[in-house]
Amino acid sequence: MMRAQLRARRADFLIALGYLVLPLLLYASVTLGGRTMIPADVLFQWTPWNAATAEFDALPPHNALIADLAIQNTPWKQFALDSLSSGEIPLWNPDLFAGAPFLANGQHSMLYPFSILFLVLPIAKAYGWFALSQVWLAGLSMYAFGRILGLRRGGAGLTGLAYQGAQFLIISAAVFPMIVAAVVWLPLLLGCIDRVITTSLGPPARRHRTLLWAATGAVALALQILAGHAEFTYYTLLVMGLYALWRVVAELRTTNYELRTTNEEEEAHAKSAKEAKDAKSELSLIHI
Repeated sequence: MMRAQLRARRADFLIALGYLVLPLLLYASVTLGGRTMIPADVLFQWTPWNAATAEFDALPPHNALIADLAIQNTPWKQFALDSLSSGEIPLWNPDLFAGAPFLANGQHSMLYPFSILFLVLPIAKAYGWFALSQVWLAGLSMYAFGRILGLRRGGAGLTGLAYQGAQFLIISAAVFPMIVAAVVWLPLLLGCIDRVITTSLGPPARRHRTLLWAATGAVALALQILAGHAEFTYYTLLVMGLYALWRVVAELRTTNYELRTTNEEEEAHAKSAKEAKDAKSELSLIHI
């Protein structure tokens, strides 16, 4: 039984592995190679680093608009790593002005499970592997949504490839790790909503699955929140609400149509049975 299930899932497993191809091609130099995603060159446009421009043969920044990763996100990751390495929970950041809450400001993404990469790998290298993991997850999430909607494996696989290769997602992965970590969960969340509605409003034999899909959606939403970008959590909740409303209306219309069709069939059957009974009665009278 188990072997049969594994054979049935072999194609899904191969597709999941296939979703590693695009991120590996995009991020090979910052994962397997010796480069980093941190735009350290932007630092040389400010004091005190610009005083060392000649010493490091620094060139003008390749893109001065992507400094967030170097001057904000990387210090966050380094502060969390230093605090945990010294046995402290990073609740408070004393290095920011007069001090500021750190762990309560979730934008650092350190409570996001995939951020463990920043604790086990050098930070300069971890950004590449983090981006790769999230682009891979984006493909898996959209593939799951496609399968839930009833697409065949080929169609669902193509939708996952299109989603993980979306320009917004690829660019966000290079600049804002908390954003890419937030957006990858949307397709799976929509799929869970779809399943919760169809199972709860569908045949009684399928209603026991509602709790399972609700729990799956709750975990996915929790991960989306822990990714650390509240703005995209708002967007996600808005899209989820609109999609749920549309699916409920559509499901109720379908259910009402099926009930109406069933009632019409039953009425037609009853009418046919009555006509047959009346005809039989007439034949009996004639025979008498």
